[in-house]
Amino acid sequence: MGESGFLQRTGEQFHWPNNGYKTFDDFLATLTSRKRKSIKRERKKALENGVQIEILTGDDLKEEHWDAF
Repeated sequence: MGESGFLQRTGEQFHWPNNGYKTFDDFLATLTSRKRKSIKRERKKALENGVQIEILTGDDLKEEHWDAF
């Protein structure tokens, strides 16, 4: 693609609107039972494999976070 003058995108971008959810459970409550189960299973498996989930907002976000993202 670069040979044709196009830029190659190496990352992904996802826009997720928060429709008034105060908690993750509020979000889950809007899904079907099947999707809720699937998400909970995925999160459980990730935690069992040592994945840590940390939520950062506003001033908590530093340059190194953006670099890693």
